[in-house]
Amino acid sequence: MLITFVVLIVAIVLYATEKIPLAATSILIVIALSVTGVLSASEALSGFSNTTVVLFACIFVLGGALERTSISIRIGHTLHRFENNERALITMTMVVTTAFSAFLSNTAVAAILLPIVLSICKSIRMSPSKLLLPMATGAVIGGGITLIGGPGNAAVVTALENITNGAQTYAFFDFTIAGLPIAIVAALYVWLIGWRTLPDHEVDFDAIEVEERTSAAMSPAKEKLTYVVVLATVVGLIFSAQIGLDTWLIAMIGAIVLVLLGIMPEKQALNSISWKTLIMFAGVLPLTTAMDNTGASELLGSWIVGIIGDSANVFLITAVVFGISAIITQFMSNTASLALLCPLAGIIATQMGADPRSLIMAAASGCALSICTPIGAPPQALIYGPGHYKFMDYIRFAGPILILCWLFSTFYLPIVWPYF
Repeated sequence: MLITFVVLIVAIVLYATEKIPLAATSILIVIALSVTGVLSASEALSGFSNTTVVLFACIFVLGGALERTSISIRIGHTLHRFENNERALITMTMVVTTAFSAFLSNTAVAAILLPIVLSICKSIRMSPSKLLLPMATGAVIGGGITLIGGPGNAAVVTALENITNGAQTYAFFDFTIAGLPIAIVAALYVWLIGWRTLPDHEVDFDAIEVEERTSAAMSPAKEKLTYVVVLATVVGLIFSAQIGLDTWLIAMIGAIVLVLLGIMPEKQALNSISWKTLIMFAGVLPLTTAMDNTGASELLGSWIVGIIGDSANVFLITAVVFGISAIITQFMSNTASLALLCPLAGIIATQMGADPRSLIMAAASGCALSICTPIGAPPQALIYGPGHYKFMDYIRFAGPILILCWLFSTFYLPIVWPYF
């Protein structure tokens, strides 16, 4: 147990500071737990054969196919319609990004929209600091709306399946029940107040270099075929229980169809996968196994339960779990925080005799709000330089969003996800 706690603490520090690459940190976890004998070889490497890792590898391929279509150009045309209304442009930038991030990698969506937003800012002489922060915030929040919105959501499903020995799992739109209202609360705040809190940093517009896409990377026929395959795959994921196929298998079928049809050549399909994200997630999964095997999870769970006390007040329980998750995720990758905190939430639920679906989703919802620092999620880091942001810019804009969503979720989640 002591070795496991040491590995956990070192992992948290390394994830938070990113002194070494995140994927390398996860590999070190596997090595440390193996060398010390805490886990057997099969247990230490079990994350790399996890079906959820396969699911998200295939999702990256589907997202890569969409990136090659003219969808980014269409998004740009949509946002340009609001260029004469600053408040509407800011809010719509966030809303559009949130919507697309619900079905694509939020990092990919932020990367696609970055040059579009910079182009808009340059054409209307608006500081990029006014639009990039809402864009990145929308991308992060959107990742929590569906099962495939963010790679870290794999940890949420895995945590529930592990704690219930496969008896329970999350459906595609279970994330939507929790994530969509949070996104709506955030968008309403930005429309009413938040747009005024954005910084207006001076910038040399002539120095802004924009890489604009003028045409799609595939023919119109292939583009239509891409939409059909991706849509069919998403529908399959939604109705996986009715179809009788596992989600990883449906996603794999969709990905291989794209390759066989020539829409995604093999090399491009492989390049579209974020291998460092998959390695990071697969490497951290054995840590949860070690915590379970050694009793470390129970000890941590008891500590958090001690904070809650004997209270059966579901609102207090939600506030504590959501709050701890929301705070920790600001200082480490949200994917890593999901992988570490969701299994812990499941242990706490078991100790309390609560439905693990409820507490795990509370932790997941908190982790989905990694919006107050430039290091919490890749989209937030991506805009730091182009937006000429300072650390406090994130807190001034996103801090109130986090607090509002925390308060809202404290009373909302126990109702839609009953604990007892």
